[in-house]
Amino acid sequence: MFIFNILKGLAGSLSWRMEASVFSEDDAVSDEPTVFYKLSQWCILAVAFLLPVWFLPLTISPLMFNKALLVSVLVILAFLLFIVHAVMRGGIKTGKHWIFWAGFAVVLLWLASALTTSQSGFSIWGLGAETSTLFSLIIFLVLAWLVSALFAEPAALGRLLMFSATGLGIFVVLSLLSVLGALQWLGGPLTQRTFSTMGSWNGAGIAAGLFAVMLYPFILAASGFWRWVVYALFGLSMLLMLMVNFSLAWLILGLFALLILCYGVWSGTLRGAAMVTVVLLLAFSLLGYFFEKPIANTVEALGVVPPLEVGVNHPTTFGIIKSTLSKDMFLGNGPATFGYLWDQEKPVAVNQTPFWGVRFASGSSYFLTLLAELGVLGWLVFMTFVLGLWYLSLRAVTSHAASEYGLLVLAPFLLLSYTVFMWALYPINFALAALGFLFLGIALAALRASGLMKSRSFTLFSEGTRGFVSAIFIVIFVIASLGGLYVTVTRYMGQLAYSKGIEIFNESGDLNATEQKLLSAVKFDSQNDLYYRTLSDVYLLRARLLLQNQQTTADLLASQFKDVLDASLAAAQNAEKVSPMDFLNFESMGKIYEFLVPLGTEGAAEAALAQYDLAIKLAPVNPALLRDKALVYFGRYGISQKKDDLKQAEALLVKSTELKPDYAAAHYLLAQVLVAEGNEKDAIARSEAAALLAPNDIGALFQLGLLYYRNQRYADSEAVFTRAVTLNDNYANARYFLGLIYDKNGNKQRAIEEFKKVAALNPSNEEVKKILVNLQGGKSALAGISPPSQLPEKRIEPPVKEQGN
Repeated sequence: MFIFNILKGLAGSLSWRMEASVFSEDDAVSDEPTVFYKLSQWCILAVAFLLPVWFLPLTISPLMFNKALLVSVLVILAFLLFIVHAVMRGGIKTGKHWIFWAGFAVVLLWLASALTTSQSGFSIWGLGAETSTLFSLIIFLVLAWLVSALFAEPAALGRLLMFSATGLGIFVVLSLLSVLGALQWLGGPLTQRTFSTMGSWNGAGIAAGLFAVMLYPFILAASGFWRWVVYALFGLSMLLMLMVNFSLAWLILGLFALLILCYGVWSGTLRGAAMVTVVLLLAFSLLGYFFEKPIANTVEALGVVPPLEVGVNHPTTFGIIKSTLSKDMFLGNGPATFGYLWDQEKPVAVNQTPFWGVRFASGSSYFLTLLAELGVLGWLVFMTFVLGLWYLSLRAVTSHAASEYGLLVLAPFLLLSYTVFMWALYPINFALAALGFLFLGIALAALRASGLMKSRSFTLFSEGTRGFVSAIFIVIFVIASLGGLYVTVTRYMGQLAYSKGIEIFNESGDLNATEQKLLSAVKFDSQNDLYYRTLSDVYLLRARLLLQNQQTTADLLASQFKDVLDASLAAAQNAEKVSPMDFLNFESMGKIYEFLVPLGTEGAAEAALAQYDLAIKLAPVNPALLRDKALVYFGRYGISQKKDDLKQAEALLVKSTELKPDYAAAHYLLAQVLVAEGNEKDAIARSEAAALLAPNDIGALFQLGLLYYRNQRYADSEAVFTRAVTLNDNYANARYFLGLIYDKNGNKQRAIEEFKKVAALNPSNEEVKKILVNLQGGKSALAGISPPSQLPEKRIEPPVKEQGN
């Protein structure tokens, strides 16, 4: 409440007033607010206050999905309450300007783009916290419109700014406390010192800069004690930016310092507090931008290790845009589908990074992402809407610089300008998108409050056709709002059920309880392919366990196996129908048929290959899919003993290793294929030649070391694996075999050291944990592991899961 009282006092010191002439166009509608009008206002105030800090650790995504729920529910409630108010008053008052028609055109083109994509349901509704689905856009635009309708009086607008600043201020304070470790006792995600309720550590830096910019008008308006308090808050925001140390945040802050400097020079207000603030902004931005490395070293010395955050760079984003627009220039690939574009168009070079298996859901910035998703037509209309509003806000600032409305229009202009920079340069999440549209609404409200945007009254329920049409629209709006509320709540219930199912499986492995929770998730949200895909995996796991059951009679086993397998196939088919752009769904279906290949099921291999071909079409440079397809040929060889199957598998694995030279899983299987071809000495010779030609190719080295190990040439294998880990210290599979070699040589201590490093890289690998227990107990590394499991060198899967896959 301390910060709340500070900003309340500042808002009062601004002395914002409104002239009655603002709404003089039409007095047919009463200005007197009803209780529903006030409740609607409180819903929006709650959004502004809670958005920066709200999270609930109840779902798989404790941050963005819960923020999406908060914003969607409160905005829909605010809209319904406003409709009730309008009905009671017989009409509404809203802004009258072409910018509103531009916003309506944005919705229409967004809808057109969504309807033309192959998975319209996802583009319209999304799965929860996407920033560019049609549903999210409507929620954001309704939020902006409600702000302009409910807060057009200066006092009300000042209150909204106060609530928003309070929420951001609390966010800054909580973030700093988290960095200091003062919130770890609360448990959950707060145990991480770099946890940010803004969704990412870099996002925290962006939000801290936003708060600093937001404080500038308060600094100009405040005096005495209040000014020192605001400067203290300003200092805290700069301290958080230093802790985050994000170069883009420093760049945006520097651009704003120049913008404010230009405004101060133009308006003649660059003196006193204004001068001090601009100098501080420039100093901090230059310090952060040019001394990023020393600041990072200092922060790490304090025990704060920033999480690694990666994204798509601008050149790659432009490449994806170019490819997408060549296929559909006007309407793009569809809202919220950039992640699928990434699967199709990502550069092969990405496979050389630890993030080769990551799907990036957005490009290098929000604006550029929308260009790929919406096409030229939708993107131009959206940019017209945003930049048109920014221009109107600029006109308001230049028109009212010396008037009583000067600060009233300056604050929204700065917030809107920051939003434009942020959306142009950064891949925002739901929280930053919602904040941006909130500021768009504040800019619209400021235009109305200052009198630069005319207001218009719309009378409802008048006699004749107009009254009947307005009644129809009210009914449609109410039904649509209730429908949106229903979808939001049921989708959230699905997330809760899914999260609980995953929790049960991880804790107890109870497949029955997991299945029931996943079925509940599907019932609540039948448009989420992840639920179907996970359910399919559970059924497939149950099928595997049934085959291992020696106590069930053959007839009963066959009946149960068929039922479970049919359920797995049905779930996978539903996933493909819901999301035909996602290669993971076709890969999941391929895994089911691949499982049937060694059982001699007729047509299983052909069906698996067909599914993998569909997956490869959607993700052509994914090396894992080629290896999956090779597994089918290798499995079929075990039944048919046809050499052609081995040749097909070998060709696919060679291509897989070309796409990702250090892909251990592909090299591992390739070694098995080469051995199965019957000429292990020739396989070793080929691998030796490959390693000689490319001595820094750790994939080729791993394959050679594995072949040496299979032939019990442990000294040669040790030398090759040592070379591999020298090139890549985190190559866990090479370290795994090094540890086995040290164990065979009787060097238990070095073996323990290697497996400790493997365990640090793969903390959830149960086999590695068991090996460490064996070694520390003086036993052989593989005691109790092989048997009953196969020896590691004879498996088709590497002992350690590949990072990023």
